[in-house]
Amino acid sequence: MIAMQSAAQRQILYDSPWVSWERVRAENSRVWIQQIKFLDRWLFLVTDEDGSNYRECTNDDECYKIIEEAFPVTMLVGNRRNGAIEIEQAASKITI
Repeated sequence: MIAMQSAAQRQILYDSPWVSWERVRAENSRVWIQQIKFLDRWLFLVTDEDGSNYRECTNDDECYKIIEEAFPVTMLVGNRRNGAIEIEQAASKITI
């Protein structure tokens, strides 16, 4: 089930009480940020339009920058590894 929310450039790919998967278009129109939430763990990674690794990132820091621009909270509480950012125990670290 794919639901488009064109105003936010966001696609909800899967949504259930335990798992949520959506992608958000980055400033570069060819880049998507995949946001996967599993219970209290969030994972952000950068892909191209087809869902493959974004090949124009020549190093992990470029991927981190793309994610951090779209989701600034990842700068504060995210764990970086292999071009992806993970937030563990998100509810205890993020307040709105």
